[in-house]
Amino acid sequence: MLDYDGEIVFTSGTSTTKNLVEGSYAPFFDVHTNPEPYLKTFADMIPKYLSFEDKWGVIRVVIVPFTDVHGRKFLFGAGMKVSAVEDALMCTFKKSLFTGLVILLIGTGLSFLIASMLSRPFIRLSRVTQSIADGNLDQTEIVPGSQEVRFLSKNINSMSSSISNEMNEAARLRSLLQNVVDSMPSIIVAVDELDRVIQWNLNAEQAFGISSIDALGQGLEDICPSLKQEMNSIHEAMDKRKIQKDLRKPRNVGGEVNYEDVTIYPLVANGITGAVVRIDDVTSRIRMEEMIVQSEKMISLGGLAAGMAHEINNPLGGIIQSVQNIKRRLLDPLPVNIEVAKKYGCSLDSLKKYMVERKILKKLDEISDAGNRSASIVANMLSFSRASESTLAECDLNGLLDFVLGLAAKEYDLNRKFDFKKVVINRDYTSDLPSISCVRTEIEQVLLNLLSNAMQAMAGDDSDKIPQIILRTSFNDTHVTIEVGDNGPGLDKAICKRIFEPFFTTKPVGVGTGLGLSVSYYIIVQNHHGEFYVQSTKGHGANFTIKIPRNISC
Repeated sequence: MLDYDGEIVFTSGTSTTKNLVEGSYAPFFDVHTNPEPYLKTFADMIPKYLSFEDKWGVIRVVIVPFTDVHGRKFLFGAGMKVSAVEDALMCTFKKSLFTGLVILLIGTGLSFLIASMLSRPFIRLSRVTQSIADGNLDQTEIVPGSQEVRFLSKNINSMSSSISNEMNEAARLRSLLQNVVDSMPSIIVAVDELDRVIQWNLNAEQAFGISSIDALGQGLEDICPSLKQEMNSIHEAMDKRKIQKDLRKPRNVGGEVNYEDVTIYPLVANGITGAVVRIDDVTSRIRMEEMIVQSEKMISLGGLAAGMAHEINNPLGGIIQSVQNIKRRLLDPLPVNIEVAKKYGCSLDSLKKYMVERKILKKLDEISDAGNRSASIVANMLSFSRASESTLAECDLNGLLDFVLGLAAKEYDLNRKFDFKKVVINRDYTSDLPSISCVRTEIEQVLLNLLSNAMQAMAGDDSDKIPQIILRTSFNDTHVTIEVGDNGPGLDKAICKRIFEPFFTTKPVGVGTGLGLSVSYYIIVQNHHGEFYVQSTKGHGANFTIKIPRNISC
């Protein structure tokens, strides 16, 4: 600090201008190399900034003039080396930078810790919701945290439980619906508007040999070409919203013609457009209807045959009676016969000799035998054509077999299609066969059908075998058994499987109706609660077995 005269009043450090011994200072202006700025500052009384360089380096100086209370003027000057300032600033900068970095690291750590503490419950909630989205609806977890987090966690658990209940109920209803659809006797196939399968029930799997897993989502034409002809009806049902029907449609199944009713229902629900195809196998119903029609025809024919038998009986009776009268008037030594013979010049003995020699008596016997045989056939026709009242009666099956055998022999003698005399009849009857309760006429019908079939089969056999029919009876504690076998051409396995089907026949067109064995099966199994089956090998004959319970009731 200087006074107006340049005397140093105070200094903070050592100076060459100071007399250290005397403790006094030399005048500043006298010793300073450039006192002009200081003097100008006294003159202007305005602070100034100075800069100069000496052996210690660049120095920055600030000079501030001021006046005291006595009006005296002073200069206050302060100087500092620039390098010292820069060093101080650099030190301060480094300290500040270090402090900032420390604060930043601490802040980052605290931020991460706080963020982790705040986000941890939400991360757990996110994992819970993701698990629910993945289908794990049974888990429940209360996530610790703030009241809001716990409240949200409880709501998520409640939502999961509700979704689980709804899905279980939906799965139960889907399972119930699938069971209902699978339990239906029909083939059920549903398609969408693009003809892709959306429903495929168990009967469809069995009919087409394709599982529902493989069928769903596939084009109907691609997996089931047999339904290609129904596509127009399917599209029409969807377009017109009307049910389409195709009844009694024939379909070949394993070489056999079956009949189906195809019904197509339009499907419009919840924005889904499609159709449901229902296929019902009506083969049995159609064949039963045909069998009923045929049976009615046969009943009518039986009535006609009965009427014809009555009409034939009258002339037959006259023929038989006339033959008996002729023989009685020619051969019996009645007085009136002797008297009339003498009247014309001959004796009864001469007449008898003439008739024997000319074989007239033999011819009369043949006429009588033929008449009696015809009368027997007519009587059997009447007995067989009478409507059965399904009345059970005790019956001797051994005797019934012989009776039916006689019917079959006369039938084939008349038809001349087969020489029954060439057939070897082997009877293997059980002598103590018990009588059973049955409807005699129905059992007659079954046995006659079996014998007729056996003789027709052997008639068509070109082998050199001697035709044989084997009739066998036996019994046990529960059943009486009848077996009718032959050594004809036999049946293959495919025919054996279908032999009892209505209208199935191996005979030429016009020869058989295909009803004989199916009606026989119905009589034995349904009416008499028995068993009826066939055993046969191609080329080795056939054997039909009938088992009738010893105690039955109709």
